[in-house]
Amino acid sequence: MVKYTSAFKDRVLRQYCVGVRGHTFADLARVNGIKGGESVVRKWYHRWKGNALSLQRKAVSGRPRVLTPSQVVRYILRPIESRNQKHQPVHYTELKGPVEKAVGHSVSVRTIQRRGKEETGCRIQSTIPRTPQERTIFTYNPQTRRFSLC
Repeated sequence: MVKYTSAFKDRVLRQYCVGVRGHTFADLARVNGIKGGESVVRKWYHRWKGNALSLQRKAVSGRPRVLTPSQVVRYILRPIESRNQKHQPVHYTELKGPVEKAVGHSVSVRTIQRRGKEETGCRIQSTIPRTPQERTIFTYNPQTRRFSLC
C-alpha cells in the first residue's frame, strides 16, 4: 500500500475546485498518479481542514496482529490446501508448532483457526473418514449411460 505524505495530500487538495471541469476528485487522482483513485482523494477531502496537519496519519487503536498476511498464507493456508487436496483432515493443533517455530513467538490455536477462516476462507468443520474407494472420482458417460472411474 502506498503511503502519501500529508504535504502531498494538502497540495493535491488545494487543486480541487468545486464544480470546475477537470478538477474533480477522479481528475486529481489521475493527474497525480494516486493509486486508489477518486475514493482515496474524497476521503482525504473529508478529513482536510485546510492544512496539512489535519491529513497526518493518526495512531490506530487496537492490538496489532500476531501474524502478517504473508505469514498466514505461508504457514496456514498452504498446509490446509495441501491436506485438503489429499482428503486429509486438518488439525490446527498440528499447525501450531510449525507456525510458532517460523514466527518466533507464541500463537494460540484459536488465532490460527480464526486467521485460517477469515483470511483464507477455510471453514472449521469435522470431517467424515473416507475410504480410498470413496475418494475416487467417477465420471458419467451419456453414451453408455454409466459411471466410470477417472
